[in-house]
Amino acid sequence: MKQKRWFLRFSCFLIAAILTGWIFSFKKQDVEKPDRLLENGRVLLDAIETFSPSAVVTDVSSEDLSAMIYTILQQRSDLFWLSSSYRYELQGETMRIWFSYIIGQDEAVRVSDLLSRRAQELLMKIDDSLSIMERTREIHDRLLSFLNYHRESSKMPLADALLSGSANCEGYARALQYLLMKAGIQSYYITGDAGGPHAWVMVQDEEGAWMHVDPTFDDVVCEDGTAFCSHAYFWVSDQDLLRTHSWKTSYEKAPIPVAQGVSYPSITDIEKAETFLLAAKQALQTASAQGNGAAELLFLDGMNEQVLSKLDSVMMQQADIFGVEVKRRVVSKNSRVVSYILEK
Repeated sequence: MKQKRWFLRFSCFLIAAILTGWIFSFKKQDVEKPDRLLENGRVLLDAIETFSPSAVVTDVSSEDLSAMIYTILQQRSDLFWLSSSYRYELQGETMRIWFSYIIGQDEAVRVSDLLSRRAQELLMKIDDSLSIMERTREIHDRLLSFLNYHRESSKMPLADALLSGSANCEGYARALQYLLMKAGIQSYYITGDAGGPHAWVMVQDEEGAWMHVDPTFDDVVCEDGTAFCSHAYFWVSDQDLLRTHSWKTSYEKAPIPVAQGVSYPSITDIEKAETFLLAAKQALQTASAQGNGAAELLFLDGMNEQVLSKLDSVMMQQADIFGVEVKRRVVSKNSRVVSYILEK
């Protein structure tokens, strides 16, 4: 029984690993013994990339297939023509899968070319010597300077985001994932809840560790209509993101990455008005250390104008001590993060 449980856990891990970039980068001679899951993963991807109507795999259960298709969709935003719908039929020891495509191949090639050109523009002159976190931050900031938020859904959110410059949370997440992929950075598309259905990404660093990045919540629109690029939801651990988000830890046999690192830029929590002074100091210190241009604070239990007025007074006093000026106060989309934009 223990051996069976061990084998099932190993199978779940392997299915997810097969569909990541580092596994697919292996050549056949790198594998001591032909592995059915590895070969089947390649078969599925080859078929999807070439718009084959179907593919045949062997020694794969329906649960394995579901996990493999799910992981492809979560990892490969460039395969935007692939629908999550498919059907399959068992044929002896083999299984034939029929894919569903959102658009035709000619249109997909045309859109892919346009997306690639836009990615080249947005990724121009990013220093490859920077750490993955630093490169991700630069890509995150450039994307948010390009995008505008709208709520309506679309059959091709990636194209909406990068070609029209307007998208919902799915488009924001898919666009960031696509740019990261073009920059050689591994990421994973996440869906969950943050006051409603929501989407964001997880990014893998040089050590193989994962962290959350929510570009939608970081794109804050000010009262005068101008946009502000926040970093309150950039490079966040599971523990910190759970303050405002929730998500499943696995989908059938496809485990979701775990983020256990130290959050950046460690936004300051506020629980009670008595902590405003300490919180203001900490937020200003963080802003100075990270070069964010804003002191950002998270209200764990929400806020109101009376509370914000008290915080404004404390922040103004402390900013003067720090030698910076508060240009304005901005409240995020989820009405829990307050950002004080600073100027020296």
